[in-house]
Amino acid sequence: PPRQQKFRKVLNPYFSPARMKALRPHIETETDLLIDAFVESGSGDLAHVAWRQPGIVFFKYVLGMPIDDVPLCVGLTDTALNGATEEERMGAWGGLYQHLHDAVTARTQEPPRDDMIDVLINAEIDGERLPFNDVVANAMLLVQAGLVRKNSLGASHANYEPARDDEHHDHLICLCCNQVVEFYRSDLERLQEKVCREHGYRLVHHSLQIFGVCPACQSRADETKIRNKVAQLHT
Repeated sequence: PPRQQKFRKVLNPYFSPARMKALRPHIETETDLLIDAFVESGSGDLAHVAWRQPGIVFFKYVLGMPIDDVPLCVGLTDTALNGATEEERMGAWGGLYQHLHDAVTARTQEPPRDDMIDVLINAEIDGERLPFNDVVANAMLLVQAGLVRKNSLGASHANYEPARDDEHHDHLICLCCNQVVEFYRSDLERLQEKVCREHGYRLVHHSLQIFGVCPACQSRADETKIRNKVAQLHT
């Protein structure tokens, strides 16, 4: 839509090559801190460093939100995406909006910081400032962009979840209704580490996806459609 195109023009200069290059010292500092913590722990999944680093840099240096807000925003985003009921999900979206509403309101009383929050507060389209609710809504979209990652689950499956640094998990995917179930099994983790050692590999990251038919779909599953979906996974 034309208004979105104009809004992108407002934001595009902030993502110029020069501005991205200016982030390099911050990226190096945050990466060093994450790697040092990983080394000091003596164990873990190096992929957690890779997942956390972009979110921290984006949240802290690009968006301009306090890094201490990340756990709250991750928790609200997680519930908004994966809450058990529609009421829980909508409540989480409302909580995230209210938190950002309060944060942006506070920023309007503070000196400029040359970050995305300031860009949104001062943005003009056709000579008019953005309505405050639009500022908050776009800040909310940017927060989600920094905290959520997309998981590709086969040829026609994808889900979105918070880019957290907690325990690694794998996925069960229903070929009928596309339901995704997260699970963690320490014995599977140990087995995969053993396989890597046996073949001389250094484990950096792994992703286990199990495709099947969930209990709710088993009585009405169309075997032809299931075979077709399985065939798509191999293309």
